[in-house]
Amino acid sequence: MLRTRLLTVAAVFPAFLLALFYFSLSYWSALILLLMAVAAYEWAGLFNCRQPVAISYALAAVVVAWLLCRDGTALRPSDAVTRALCIIAAVFWITVAPVLLSKRIRITGFVAPLMLGWLALIPLWAALVKLKEFGPLFVFFAMGIIWLADTAAYFSGRAFGKRKLASEISPGKTVEGALGALAVSALYAIIFMSVGQHNGTMSLSGLPLLIGGFALIAILSIVGDLFESWLKRQHGKKDSGNLFPGHGGILDRIDSLTSTMPVVALAIMCCRSNWGIL
Repeated sequence: MLRTRLLTVAAVFPAFLLALFYFSLSYWSALILLLMAVAAYEWAGLFNCRQPVAISYALAAVVVAWLLCRDGTALRPSDAVTRALCIIAAVFWITVAPVLLSKRIRITGFVAPLMLGWLALIPLWAALVKLKEFGPLFVFFAMGIIWLADTAAYFSGRAFGKRKLASEISPGKTVEGALGALAVSALYAIIFMSVGQHNGTMSLSGLPLLIGGFALIAILSIVGDLFESWLKRQHGKKDSGNLFPGHGGILDRIDSLTSTMPVVALAIMCCRSNWGIL
């Protein structure tokens, strides 16, 4: 299994970097929109929707995203729309999702689960388009928080994990793993600040805020991961799909991004003028 996972990463990661650094904003937006449509299809599958319904739901998500771009550049929502989507997503992931998880509230019915999928996926698309507009390094470094936190959580959990974080949702996650993710996110913030100081774009006085922000992103990444795990557990699913051998479907790979990238994009949109990095 590990070999399969590594081979998948070796094939997909270079393609991702190529798209991130060499695609124009429109092509990048189209690519993310396509991946979002596949993720929407998988989301409907989590709730046991029939294939025609899942396909219609995915196409409807694309139409909604396209309509959000009608007042601006093709396949790019306006700043106002992006900000509104990111605020809605941030409120959900910071306040609502933790409550749903802590109380083990089941997501039932038909309309609510599908609307929830759009709430998770459409802001993610808008956020990734906005971050790419800022510059590909914004996307890369923002995702770097997630990758490092996830890796640290895995190895910390294996080495020191004793106390279960949410045994009913994801038995493999531990408190020690989460603490490892927070520690690495803080270290990443310190390194990030050091680079910013060297380039003259950041001040050391902002380090506590930066560490807190990176820690929040690490926590939200865990929330996003747990939330998708909770949905899968409710409906007896192991993976959202089988697109990536050894990794599952797209939702299994972007669950942490849905809960973090809108928050990152919103923070940069609000603070970029003060940071002086654009």
